[in-house]
Amino acid sequence: MNQKVALRELSDLFPKGVELFIGMASYESRCFSIIETLNLTPSAHCLFFKSSDVNALVDRNLARMVEMAGDRHTVIELDMDSPIAAADAISKAIRDYLAAVLIEHHAFIDTTTFTHELLLILLRVVQQSNISCKLFMGYTGAEEYSINTDVEHVWLSRGVSQVRSVLGYPGSFVPSKRLYLIVLAGFEHERAAAVIEQFEPAQLTLMCGDPNNSVSASHYETNKRFFDELSKFVERTKQTQLAVDTLYFSCVDPLSVRDLILDLASKHDNYNIVVCPMNTKISTIGVGMAALQNERIQIAYARAIEYNEKGYSKPSTMTTVFEYPN
Repeated sequence: MNQKVALRELSDLFPKGVELFIGMASYESRCFSIIETLNLTPSAHCLFFKSSDVNALVDRNLARMVEMAGDRHTVIELDMDSPIAAADAISKAIRDYLAAVLIEHHAFIDTTTFTHELLLILLRVVQQSNISCKLFMGYTGAEEYSINTDVEHVWLSRGVSQVRSVLGYPGSFVPSKRLYLIVLAGFEHERAAAVIEQFEPAQLTLMCGDPNNSVSASHYETNKRFFDELSKFVERTKQTQLAVDTLYFSCVDPLSVRDLILDLASKHDNYNIVVCPMNTKISTIGVGMAALQNERIQIAYARAIEYNEKGYSKPSTMTTVFEYPN
């Protein structure tokens, strides 16, 4: 299953209900778009992750999620400054809850408001766990981003505090090999530029969302504008030996992204490979699946200093749902 459905019709996909729901509280109202409409079984449990940082918007949205879940819920705080501590907390939660779901039941992970880094760590934990149930993942796109600015001043984040390898995806590096960097560009030029500057690749592939496989036509236009800005940055700053090419990728099909990344990796055996996913969570899952299959691939993450918390997004009325291959 990989289909885009109206949120109001989401429950029709799971007539027998979902036994376990996993999501992440956020300052975005998108964090409760799926749980608001998902059909849960009478015995269902809801597992909510949240940042340990104090944030009134997050707490307000979490309270709404808890209200929807009723008594059967667990809230787990994650230290965003410590990937190891966050991974330990996620691992314990998956062992205690997801691994306990019986084979005849369904579990659902709402990927929408996880950070790219936490989502990738979650995928690694799922891969290492003994999951017997059917696992589905969903992503609710945004009707609009940066709703408190005009089109020319769209911003989602500002500043970069650190560029780091995602825990669980170190890659396999050989000092004598040159570096090949793949960037799946999104709406955050500054973070993408920081990754390129940090790694100083010998070869660079800049990837833009495919206009025929984007969340929406308007998202593609914004993505293309930021992609063009990033391309100009590379052209201005690149060293003469840097080889640059461009590709399109699907923003809505994780298996397509997985196969594309694996194909690029297979054509660059003589390089150390780093991939930085900065577009939809669906495409990030595809990158994660590729790196789980090919351990040579390192995944990088650029942590932002500031987010546009008050105007990050307006939720779409549509969601994409797919079955995750265990």
